[in-house]
Amino acid sequence: MIIFTTYQNCPVDGCGTELKVLKTQNTTVKSLRYGEFTSRETILFCSDHKYDGEIIIKYDSDELNQLVPPYSNFAYDVIVFIGISRFFHNKQKFEIQEELRIKYGLHISDGNITNLSDRFLIYTKCVHELAYLEIRSVIEGRGGYILHIDATVEEDSDSVFVGIDSVNSWVLSSRKIKSEEAKQIVPSLQEIKNQYGEPLVIKRDMGKGMEKAVSIVFPDVMDTICHQHFVRDVGKDILSEQYGLIRKGLIAKKIRTRLNRLLEQLIVEINEMSYDVNVTFESLVNCELI
Repeated sequence: MIIFTTYQNCPVDGCGTELKVLKTQNTTVKSLRYGEFTSRETILFCSDHKYDGEIIIKYDSDELNQLVPPYSNFAYDVIVFIGISRFFHNKQKFEIQEELRIKYGLHISDGNITNLSDRFLIYTKCVHELAYLEIRSVIEGRGGYILHIDATVEEDSDSVFVGIDSVNSWVLSSRKIKSEEAKQIVPSLQEIKNQYGEPLVIKRDMGKGMEKAVSIVFPDVMDTICHQHFVRDVGKDILSEQYGLIRKGLIAKKIRTRLNRLLEQLIVEINEMSYDVNVTFESLVNCELI
């Protein structure tokens, strides 16, 4: 058990009254640094400044708050570890569970892995919002930024709007939107404008919603079409017939089925350590598939 302390006297200016014990609470905490332990925290209050309206003013441990979020059983280092493993190293939840168990002796459920992954994203968003002045200072020091905007969507889910400073490859804004209509995009663009000022140039796709939103929020900024989106859309118009013929040929020859069967076979052989995958990689690079 680790005991955490707090103020001894009321921190309100001009008070200085010795704080009294409101309650003592024990919490089981899981941490990479300290392992699993029980914290005992004494919550104090000032008899002269007990209430803020109907809410009791409580003084808890700054030391414990630096280690673990309020009302949580998982320390910040666990949350960061899970977030980095999930979103930077693309690990599955069961892989993260095993690594936490083997390296740190921590047993964390599948549901908690999901919840802590979401919390990591929330904390990252908060840190990003708090740092926007520093980000803007760097951008201005480099002469401005080029704003690249796009929206991605996965099946049966909302779109995700992203605004990127393509000079520095920094994400300036990211939020879910119901559709790519202008009214859904305008708030995100307005947020970028309020925090980082007007960009030098805007790059976007050929969507009507994007075009209208840009004209509303950045009417005086040069508005350009992303070359990749332009070529892709033109390619559909010019090459759709040829693409259809190739696609029909691949289906007729069952190429995808045969490749999937080969993939399954390779996975089994690799797992059984009876196949050197480097041979296949090298043959693919040299266009000589064995």
